[in-house]
Amino acid sequence: AWEDGRFLLTDLGSTNGTRVQGRKIAPNEPVPLTDGDTIHLGQTQFTFRAPKGSASTGTDAGGRRA
Repeated sequence: AWEDGRFLLTDLGSTNGTRVQGRKIAPNEPVPLTDGDTIHLGQTQFTFRAPKGSASTGTDAGGRRA
C-alpha cells in the first residue's frame, strides 16, 4: 500500500507468515518498505524496488540523494 508518501506491506494473516529483512512481521500491522528490502512470503523471496523519487528510495525525482 502507498500511504503518507511511503510503501507499506501488511500480512493479512497468512498461513506461512511474511518476513521483511529476515524479521517476521505481525499480522495486520503495516511495515514500511525501503528500496532493496528482501521480502519472504512462505518459501518465495522478493526484492522490493521503489520507483525513483519516492520517499522509499531516499532520492529525489532526478535520482539524487534527498
